[in-house]
Amino acid sequence: MSESILELWKEVLKKAVDDAKEGPSEREIKDYIYCTKANAKEWIKGKSEEPGSFIWVCDLLDLQPSAVRREIFGR
Repeated sequence: MSESILELWKEVLKKAVDDAKEGPSEREIKDYIYCTKANAKEWIKGKSEEPGSFIWVCDLLDLQPSAVRREIFGR
């Protein structure tokens, strides 16, 4: 897979982690981007392995989904 695709998915994962921990920024709210904290948590907790899912992104980036979840949610 190309480096640019990996970078894109790294940014997607980073954004979801940020949203799950802090929610959307003021700029995003003002720009009507509603990637809510709840939506980010739902994606991260999802069990799907389909392309674009949290598990799929973690596999793509050679990360353990359970370890990333523990880092985010402290469990």
